[in-house]
Amino acid sequence: NNIRLFRKAILIFLLCNTLLLLSYSETLYGAHSYFLPFEKHNNIILDFLNILETPHLASYWKIFVAGQIISIIACLFLPYKRVLTFFVYFFTMNLYHKTIPIQNAGFNLLVMVLFMLIFMDENASHTQSSFWKTINITVTNFAVWAARFQVIILYAVASYFKLEGNTWLDGTAFYYVLYNDTYSHPWFKELLISNGFLIHTITWFSLVFQLLFPV
Repeated sequence: NNIRLFRKAILIFLLCNTLLLLSYSETLYGAHSYFLPFEKHNNIILDFLNILETPHLASYWKIFVAGQIISIIACLFLPYKRVLTFFVYFFTMNLYHKTIPIQNAGFNLLVMVLFMLIFMDENASHTQSSFWKTINITVTNFAVWAARFQVIILYAVASYFKLEGNTWLDGTAFYYVLYNDTYSHPWFKELLISNGFLIHTITWFSLVFQLLFPV
């Protein structure tokens, strides 16, 4: 049930994110995108996930957007979750790499966990063969713990470096976030900017919340 809920949550988020970006999709993914191709490499696997970086294939970006939407919907309602999740991962990663200069750490974590989700099977215990049932459950459990470990390590390291600085310990980090238009809103800023107690509380709560991830 946890895996089933986890998969649905990630798929619904990805679907909403893609639909929200549809009006900008040609600017983001099209042949005349603002983003220049990254440095070339010799990794065949990465080439498979960087198809839109190839100039003569960039014009097929609509296929990848449509493929992502269709594979997400199919994965939400059809069986064969692992196979369908692989297709979601394939289309998502190609779109992700095309726009990687504007991606954030949260989405980076999401695609890593999405890869691990390929190996999770919410119906592993229903496998008929006892041998393959053991293998299936083992792979699923390993993938679940790998995803947990990835999230824990990321936030534990982030918390460690926040403790090394001053703005999080003195409670003013949220104050500076309010002045960043990317992460704030004028109305929200005006409401909170003069409330020192709330700014300190939100800053310290965020830090304690991340420190509790290992727990």
